[in-house]
Amino acid sequence: MKKRLFTLLLAMALLVTCMPLTAMAAEKVDESIIYYDDFEGEKYAGVLNNNVSAAVSDEESYAGEKSLKITGYSRTYDMGPEYPLTNKAKQGHTYEVSFWAKVPEGNDPMTLRLKMSYTRNGTTSYPNIVGDREINGDLVVQASIGTLCDDQQEIIAFPSVYAHFDAMDARTKARYAESFTGNMSFREAVAAWVLEDHVRTLHRSVIAAPGGTGALWAAMNTFLDPGETV
Repeated sequence: MKKRLFTLLLAMALLVTCMPLTAMAAEKVDESIIYYDDFEGEKYAGVLNNNVSAAVSDEESYAGEKSLKITGYSRTYDMGPEYPLTNKAKQGHTYEVSFWAKVPEGNDPMTLRLKMSYTRNGTTSYPNIVGDREINGDLVVQASIGTLCDDQQEIIAFPSVYAHFDAMDARTKARYAESFTGNMSFREAVAAWVLEDHVRTLHRSVIAAPGGTGALWAAMNTFLDPGETV
């Protein structure tokens, strides 16, 4: 089996000042960018998991002279670079991620997936930012992540999921559903349920409805797209 090599450049920017990939090698980085790395400094500041290793290399590059060469992928769940954004992303801002990746010549094609990890109320979720993309040569990707922070500056994903529930008046909220610790916990449980890789699984031990299954059905269907059912 051929040894798999993987080279990756990653940059993250606010949509209000979209950064074109052709400008990634500029000497001055826009202040709106919360993470940027062209690896010219010979140092990788991210996190690696499992058996994966990384080193700055001048073998391949996109907009500068360096890139990050990642080796050691052997299983589908091996994870590559991870960039912590806690205390960096700001409330109410929309973010965009741009990156370049390449499988060096002579290696098998690879599949790349970009995920975001966030923990809320003790539960960690891993929603996709960019789904599976086959890399057979070069790959350039730009993807909008969306609003990440709540009013406590905690990183979350896609808070628009909450919109339907938040728009209800207090009487309707109480009529539709309630958790063991109040409506806010129900709101969080529904959000986690909907966001978990879009796999909708209902655990009755987590969510309870004073109006019985009919009220629970009505509340859950509020959060679903047309044509989807509980």
